Amino acid sequence: MVVADPSLLEVARSLRGEIIDASATIDRQRRLPDHVVDTMKASGVFRMNVPAEIGGLQTDPFTMMDVVEEYAYANGSAGWIAGIVSGVGTCSAYLPPEVGRLVFADDPSAMFAGNFAASTGKAVAVAGGYQLTGRWPFGSGCEYATWFAGNSIVYDGDRPRLDAHGNPVLKICAFPAADVAIHRDTWEVSGLRGTGSYDFSVSDLFVPDDRAFWWSDGARFESPLYAARFFLFKHPRHVRGMARRAYDSVVELIGAKTQQRSSSLVRDRSLARMEVAQAKAIIDGCKSAIDDVAGRTLEVAERTGEVPLPLWTDARIAITYWTHECTRAIDLLWDVAGGHAPQEALPIEAAWRDAHVATQHGIIANYTYDWFGNALLDPEGVPADVVNRIR
Repeated sequence: MVVADPSLLEVARSLRGEIIDASATIDRQRRLPDHVVDTMKASGVFRMNVPAEIGGLQTDPFTMMDVVEEYAYANGSAGWIAGIVSGVGTCSAYLPPEVGRLVFADDPSAMFAGNFAASTGKAVAVAGGYQLTGRWPFGSGCEYATWFAGNSIVYDGDRPRLDAHGNPVLKICAFPAADVAIHRDTWEVSGLRGTGSYDFSVSDLFVPDDRAFWWSDGARFESPLYAARFFLFKHPRHVRGMARRAYDSVVELIGAKTQQRSSSLVRDRSLARMEVAQAKAIIDGCKSAIDDVAGRTLEVAERTGEVPLPLWTDARIAITYWTHECTRAIDLLWDVAGGHAPQEALPIEAAWRDAHVATQHGIIANYTYDWFGNALLDPEGVPADVVNRIR
């Protein structure tokens, strides 16, 4: 079962003004205001991808995308935290129900932070679990987390365990925040400053078997939401939210700004009109295209309980493509804004910085097209490690 929850969007909209007003402080302090985080927690936004059976909302992908986009309209870091942290919460669907209840059932403020991509943990197999040491980058929202998840390579003694294809065996390990060190000198960046995406680490920590999993193990809960990583659809909608606000503010600006050495408004300039129209086409096209592929993917997941690799490859291509296209829309609007664009008082300045940082995420970076091209051109011979990356 996948549930639509309109109250999530209502809360996000109610916070828009407060978040916008706090944007300079968010960037400076590298975190969201406590009241905003507390309200987001209480609304359940960080539990959107957590199974309902263990205290989550198990929200439908379309509500999830709308919520992330709404927070991103107010502030890129707020949208990122809403999307990334709720996405990390998906790991609870792959852990035994009793572990999920331990995390979520009795703590309304519970939330995961972590890193699924960087396999920088070393999980040495021992009786009953793993002895884990590791340091992971990009722990977005880590200062608010009660639990963490980190991707790790499994070791037998001092040798990495290899699968049948010769690739390292990976496990995502879950562990409580009390065992984690956060390294607050690791997030001096140009964009998405307010995400506080610091490094985090553990040292010689015992992780029981039931707190470690890999995606191919399959979810422990029956729901189409866990037939594929639907939470990845947040990426293009996150940048679209920033592009929408940039569009609204730039259109307002050029309706009042005159051209140099002229009494004509900037909006009367042919190039400005062309670039605004192109930006609008991208912004509108993103929602249509992403909603379409997400809808087709969800329909197959609901009907069959799984998502075939060719369909998920199509989805992943769209996720990467439209994230970058929405960033291009912001680039076009930056050009339209001219000398005003770099001014911190205008939304286009932060949107440009935040979007260009967002596109460097490993899920939607340009190099992902290599994986997708492999799956398109040689569908019968896709290497196991490439399938793993796409899945």
